[in-house]
Amino acid sequence: MGKPTERSRPGNRGKRDSQMLLMNFLNKVHFNSPMNPLELEMYHQIKNMIGVNPSFYEYLFMVDADTTVDPLSVNRLISAMIHDKKLLGVCGETKLANAKQSLITIMQVYEYFLSHHMAKAFESLFGSVMCLPGCFTLYRLRTPDTHKPLLISNQL
Repeated sequence: MGKPTERSRPGNRGKRDSQMLLMNFLNKVHFNSPMNPLELEMYHQIKNMIGVNPSFYEYLFMVDADTTVDPLSVNRLISAMIHDKKLLGVCGETKLANAKQSLITIMQVYEYFLSHHMAKAFESLFGSVMCLPGCFTLYRLRTPDTHKPLLISNQL
């Protein structure tokens, strides 16, 4: 949503920057690399305040602030990842809450349908989907068995 002064402007409003900060942090946790003061504070807050070692995380769920998530949806995404260890990411279906509000939202419904049902289904015929929507996606950070880094590898 952003601040009132940002709402009318397109763009990520820091979302991509936040993702990069988090992925760099998780990369340094995985490889036990030196951290900057912000990363050290993140490590402290996660490990000591939340009580979870940051190296424990296998998945990363990213959702937009204006996205409403069905209570069972994250369980379904995790289940898909558990049952197919080759998956690097899964996404949920995105629907507009205000689908009939204007001509623009009606066109968005059509575009979302094409993107989610047609394009992704076509891409899956070739064994992979090239792009997942950023508004509601679960990513695998490392392999489940060998803990080999995937999205937190040094090559990315």
